[in-house]
Amino acid sequence: MKDVALFDPWTFIHILGGIVLGTILFSILKNHEKTDRIKISILVILIMAYSWEATEMLIEIGFLGETLKHWFWGVEYLPNRIIIDPLATMGGFFLFLKKPNLGKISLFLYLIWWIVHIFIFPNAVYLQQII
Repeated sequence: MKDVALFDPWTFIHILGGIVLGTILFSILKNHEKTDRIKISILVILIMAYSWEATEMLIEIGFLGETLKHWFWGVEYLPNRIIIDPLATMGGFFLFLKKPNLGKISLFLYLIWWIVHIFIFPNAVYLQQII
C-alpha cells in the first residue's frame, strides 16, 4: 500500500499544496517581475517539498516519537517520496500559474483535508485503506 504506491490519495494534497504555496509566494513577491516571482517560487517550493519529504521520513521511522510514527502508518515508497510528491507540488504551482483564482478554494480544500485526516481518520493512510 503506502510502501508500494507510486500515487496515493496524498498526491492530491501535494497538488493543492503547490497551488496554495504559489498563491502565498506570489502575494509575498508581488513587487517583483513575474519571471522573477516564478523562478523564486520554483526554488522555494522545491526546497519546501524536499524538506517536508525528509521530515516525513524521520516521522515515519519514529524519530519524533511513536504516536506520530503510528499515525503515519509505515514508510512511504521511495519513488513516491523523491519523484511523485515533489512533482505533484510543482504541478500544483504550474496549475496556479494557469489558474490563479484557484488559490482560495485550494486553501479551503487543503485545510479541510488536514482537519479530516487529523481529527476524524485514525491514521494518515485510512482513506487509502478503504479505497
